Amino acid sequence: MSKKRTWIKKASYGMCLGTLLFSPAESWLEGQHPIEAVTQAEIEMSFQERFPDPHLAHAVYLALYPEKTLFPERVNLEAPVSAEQLATIITLADTAERPIADLTGIQQLSHLKTLHVEGNEGGRIQQLAPLALMKSLEHLTLRNEFIQDLTPLAKLTQLQSLDLSMNRITSVQALQGLTQLQTLRLTGNQVTDFRPLEALPAVQAKDTAHFEALAQTIQAEETKTTGETSQLNVYTPEGEKIPATVASSQGEVQAEDGVKWLQPGEQQIQYQDTEGQIVAFLQQEVVGDKIRTTSVKPRAMTGMYAIQILDAQGNIIDQSSYTMMSGSMDVAKLANSDMIEEAIKRANQELPNTQKQRGTVRLPNGDWYVKNKISLLEGVALEGQGKTTLYRIVGDFIQSSIAHIDGIRYYDALIDMESNTKIRNLTLDGLQSPDKVTTDIQGGITAKGNYGEGSNPQAPTAKDYLQNLTIEDVDIQNMAGSGVTIDLAKNVTIRGTTAVTAPNHAMKVENVKDDGIIGYSVENMRVENTLTRTIGHMESAGKPAQRYNVCATMRKMQHPDPGLAYYVRYPNSRDVTFQHNVV
Repeated sequence: MSKKRTWIKKASYGMCLGTLLFSPAESWLEGQHPIEAVTQAEIEMSFQERFPDPHLAHAVYLALYPEKTLFPERVNLEAPVSAEQLATIITLADTAERPIADLTGIQQLSHLKTLHVEGNEGGRIQQLAPLALMKSLEHLTLRNEFIQDLTPLAKLTQLQSLDLSMNRITSVQALQGLTQLQTLRLTGNQVTDFRPLEALPAVQAKDTAHFEALAQTIQAEETKTTGETSQLNVYTPEGEKIPATVASSQGEVQAEDGVKWLQPGEQQIQYQDTEGQIVAFLQQEVVGDKIRTTSVKPRAMTGMYAIQILDAQGNIIDQSSYTMMSGSMDVAKLANSDMIEEAIKRANQELPNTQKQRGTVRLPNGDWYVKNKISLLEGVALEGQGKTTLYRIVGDFIQSSIAHIDGIRYYDALIDMESNTKIRNLTLDGLQSPDKVTTDIQGGITAKGNYGEGSNPQAPTAKDYLQNLTIEDVDIQNMAGSGVTIDLAKNVTIRGTTAVTAPNHAMKVENVKDDGIIGYSVENMRVENTLTRTIGHMESAGKPAQRYNVCATMRKMQHPDPGLAYYVRYPNSRDVTFQHNVV
């Protein structure tokens, strides 16, 4: 021990003879990461002191110590960090588990070139002021936040790509000076005047790969009465006014693109430019009595096909307000996703019948591409007409999982079910090659109850289970995931309405990477007249894992208690019937 003390003292003395570049108390600590060996001459603030948002602090920490990503328990936000260290970071991103909500302190990353932030229920950004002087930024993504004011971005003239999708933006005036911008995405905001963007390279490219602003949704503040007129002025970057379109049963387009309302209810006017880069909606509450009028031809758009809305009794209540767009470009995929979402909301507004069914969304015959997951609302059925196929490619799926504390992971799907929902007469295609090895996740249909979390597990209550799910005559194919995953649900029916024969398979799951049809903690689940084949063959490790064509089982928890809690929180499946299936 005395030798060690002597050595340290000599080392200290020797260092004191120099220019006091660093203190031996810090520099000779054993076992420290080189970057963590912070010098005494630069007494540093900690990560959590520099960045008030713990998720931002966590993201910065992992940018400096990426090896700690696999060992989250070793992340130490109380550790000191210097300005020099922060200046080495050029790329930063948050995660779905730790979404950044406050950018305060990010200006300390003085050489940051790429920032990717995407909000969710765990946190959303409102203010961009900390970005105002970050002139090194070249690529900026701020999706699904609560952003309204873009003024702090006005001087970020090195920006080459900017994604502000799904925010609350009403004006793009602040972006007009970003002359290096090659890509601009504004989908899901409330912008109606795009004229400030005319000179930007992204807009000049004239295609959706460089500029898109779909689903600009404006809610009218004033309620209208039938016979009155609503109007919204929507301008392209070139200054052209986009004409209004409306369902003929709801209203009549008047001079100067005003719309005279003929029917009460939640109504909608659509505006779409000729390039398909801009789509806006004015949502209007209308009261009063229905006005009968002579037949009016709707202003149809090329390549658009109507979605039918039916009430709980099967009566068609709308067949012109919501339309599908043909083609596989992003503009079509996003428009179709938005239209299906709005149609589902409309059907969900209907009064339920005794079986708790509210309404049906009937998609038109044909092939339709979608960008986002289709989330059914309680009591709504989704069905096709004739041969209706929905495509969603693996590149449009969110690959990060939503993980529970026990290690259960949920992934993105083409359709997600709720209680009292049905899916009928559809083909769901992920366009995944049968012989392609992949690590991507791409599910067909999912339904997820609520297990809960925590160290003191409780058995699921009745309200935690989803109830009354029906999947009927659906083809699910070419998916880099599972075909159907039902998790914690009661009264589940998955079936074909006709028996499986060589030429006929009304209900089929084929060519999927993981399981065909699987139920976790299900009760009263019935699977009949289904065909499952080519299951679990796209494994990236080069050898097939244990996959199931048709199965009912229970989840396996990883921690904290592999004993009793295993059976309490994740009960086994009960009352399951498999019959007349072909595997």
